[in-house]
Amino acid sequence: MDFISSKCIIHRDLATRNILVNELGVCKIAGFGLASGVVDERQYRYKIKGRLPIRWLAPETIDGTNFTTKSDVWSFGILLWEIVTMGNKPYPDMCEWEVTSSLQKGYRMPNPPHCDKDLYATMLSCWSADPQNRPGFSELKTMLFKLVKDEKIYIDVQAINPIDSKKLQNEDGESC
Repeated sequence: MDFISSKCIIHRDLATRNILVNELGVCKIAGFGLASGVVDERQYRYKIKGRLPIRWLAPETIDGTNFTTKSDVWSFGILLWEIVTMGNKPYPDMCEWEVTSSLQKGYRMPNPPHCDKDLYATMLSCWSADPQNRPGFSELKTMLFKLVKDEKIYIDVQAINPIDSKKLQNEDGESC
């Protein structure tokens, strides 16, 4: 994403469903259907109304406009949460309108019990209410390399309780 954002491309649908992993474990970003090239100000105003991936959108983009590289950073934080929870659906106990309302009130998903506080702090930095306070992808890359260099266990896979994992999951049907 550091490279993509440096080329003035806003992905707008960064989520685990759009990450491909090859046989060597190298991750590739896919799903560029909502991507947009931006010439000025690294901002894109989306004009076509359609279904948007609400659970991955930054609060300032939920109305479907004003996508920036910083809104992609928000989505990257959600992607990290998806990885930590082994692919669970973000905001599992909420329907889309509840997600929107809760985010506007400052709600952020809690730290999964098996996730190290330093990795969760990285997610939280991506979810800053003010887009200007979110790290850029270059800074995120540095933060993540530092975590890898520290050689700590950031996701305690053995501590994942199957009951908690089921509780984190939610079917795609919106019941609200």
